[in-house]
Amino acid sequence: MNEKELLVLNVLREFREFGFSDILKNVPFSREPAFRYLQSLTRQNIIKKRRIANLYLYSLNMENDETISIISFLNNRELNNSDYGPEIKKMIYEITDKNVLFIILMKKPGEKKGKKKNRRIDFVVVCSHNKKEITEKTQKMSKNLEYKTKTKIMGVVYLYEEFLDRIKEKPSYLRDLLKNHIVLFNAERFYLEIRKFLI
Repeated sequence: MNEKELLVLNVLREFREFGFSDILKNVPFSREPAFRYLQSLTRQNIIKKRRIANLYLYSLNMENDETISIISFLNNRELNNSDYGPEIKKMIYEITDKNVLFIILMKKPGEKKGKKKNRRIDFVVVCSHNKKEITEKTQKMSKNLEYKTKTKIMGVVYLYEEFLDRIKEKPSYLRDLLKNHIVLFNAERFYLEIRKFLI
């Protein structure tokens, strides 16, 4: 897997189907190499391709464990290169225990463009047990972080079963969550858990 193929996969991390022209708008290379990378990724079974009339649509092949590993890698690389700072990393460390399955941060459009004024951070914590205790820790850390960074922090804690029920009841919730997200803790587990809703 080369760096340019990873750039193509990064576009597809929005977990929807993209036409060739949509992908081309989001990668820094021309038509011919983009087509070669898509062909290579399709042959490797990392992405899927389907045809509607004269249009080919591409999406991540979430049935493939290698795809899960690669998008987890891309997620973790983005997290390591992000400007979320030591305060958020400390918060994650403080609220993470053996019961926390994964933590997802929903980025706002202003964050993508580098705007930091009036930023708001929304995140979801999914745990197996001790929801009350984890909620209390999350609220305490959120208040401390809000005070230090002057950033509004909105967090919600779900038990694993509640999280799955929420996705089943409201499929748009998962689409919104995946549109602009970064997994702060346990990316591979998160992608493995949600893939049944994306296949």
